[in-house]
Amino acid sequence: MKRAPIFGISFKNGLKKALDSNVSFNKAMYQRPDWNVIQEHAIVGTLLAHTSSSDSLVEFEAWQILDATTETFYIHAIFDKLTAVLIHLDGATMDHSPEEKSLIAIHGSKIKGSHYTKHFRLDGKFSIEIAEDIMDLYLPLDDLTEEFLQNIR
Repeated sequence: MKRAPIFGISFKNGLKKALDSNVSFNKAMYQRPDWNVIQEHAIVGTLLAHTSSSDSLVEFEAWQILDATTETFYIHAIFDKLTAVLIHLDGATMDHSPEEKSLIAIHGSKIKGSHYTKHFRLDGKFSIEIAEDIMDLYLPLDDLTEEFLQNIR
């Protein structure tokens, strides 16, 4: 499949930020610091991450929103704090209008948009590393520079 390069933040870094957070609900938006320069040459992905936490679980929802298309990649994970494993992971794509993308960013609620397609669902017990590997394969991002990864850690 040929396509323009897509740059953004990886699932691994977004999930790490979410799991490291000690608040019960967290909304965050991650972008490359040079997104406006890259935008001239590639598609730019913005990762919107919403995390909610209880005593035993962390629920992570993220939307990889692309600037040059209506397609949005959605991921949902549930992490069990007691056993330190993921117990649920799923991924879907959907089309969102610019207005729907804004609503997702503001309210953090899942809007299925048009053409919702569930690609996978995994339930069980598996390590964060396995989830990261799956998401690296699933999300349509090209390589990020190590310098950028250091900026978000």
